[in-house]
Amino acid sequence: MTITYELENTGKTILKAVDVVLGTPLPQDVSLVEAALPKDLAPGAAEKFIVKVKFDKEGTYNFANQLYIK
Repeated sequence: MTITYELENTGKTILKAVDVVLGTPLPQDVSLVEAALPKDLAPGAAEKFIVKVKFDKEGTYNFANQLYIK
């Protein structure tokens, strides 16, 4: 599964090291395949953050996404 977030800085200052991550620990049979590296966002800028997740078994899973900004 690929999750794509597009974040836009609508403020007046640079957002440092914006990062979208999956909350840990991940459920059994769920693994992180790829995650975007942290990025700085200038005022008015927009960036895409992509997270790829692999599910080893069919089922229902719950996990959280977290957004970090320095």
